[in-house]
Amino acid sequence: MDLANGWAFDLGEHRRRAVRQLRKEKPTLLIGSPPCTQFSILQNLNKHNNRNNKEWMEKYRAAREKAVRHVRFCCSLYAMQMAENRYYLHEHPHTAESWGLDCITKLRADRRSLWVKAHMCRFGMKSQDKEQEGLVLKPTGFLTNSWCLAEELNKQCNKDHTHITLLNGKAAAAAIYPQGLCEDICLSLKKQKGYDATNQLCSMALSSSQISSVVSGSGFKPAGRWPAHWLDNKHETDGGADRVGERP
Repeated sequence: MDLANGWAFDLGEHRRRAVRQLRKEKPTLLIGSPPCTQFSILQNLNKHNNRNNKEWMEKYRAAREKAVRHVRFCCSLYAMQMAENRYYLHEHPHTAESWGLDCITKLRADRRSLWVKAHMCRFGMKSQDKEQEGLVLKPTGFLTNSWCLAEELNKQCNKDHTHITLLNGKAAAAAIYPQGLCEDICLSLKKQKGYDATNQLCSMALSSSQISSVVSGSGFKPAGRWPAHWLDNKHETDGGADRVGERP
């Protein structure tokens, strides 16, 4: 569902269609990457420079309100995913102001959600600068309720290379996910599904080191006894919990 193929979540009918499709298809993973232009550092600079331009400011406020509605709608879809024990992945630039929106703050506060920082060069994102191709840093934030996705996407630059800047119109091309990122998302989801097949559910957010111990090299099961915050789906349901993962 993309602006490029006719979708526009600013339209009520398009939002309703998206909800109907989500309820029908029940995707294991829903990825959200709403437009981020209105939340960028550069846009804040433009706002400051045009603060006395009434016409520009009116257009800015209208575009900003539209962008906020878009993010809030994405968050409502993520809530649908979590309510049915499925997964979401939200992506925005790490420096974007959108991370401070009320809907995102609420989502980050949910104990099922994990927020990690990634540098796109680690996934092979490239651009051109003066006829020379190079890697792009592009600090990016990922918010997800999948431990496996959080672990895999938590990658920062190892500083063994230089970067191409995204100035002078080159940022648009960087909006396209590199192949390496797509592959890592797919492989992480496969790992998550394999882990879920053990019929266990974690009821609290984990640290990066805890995630590593959970998902690495143990057939999706930790050694020894299960930690106290891991719940058995069937037993929890039999015990009268309202939802899977809630303690009765």
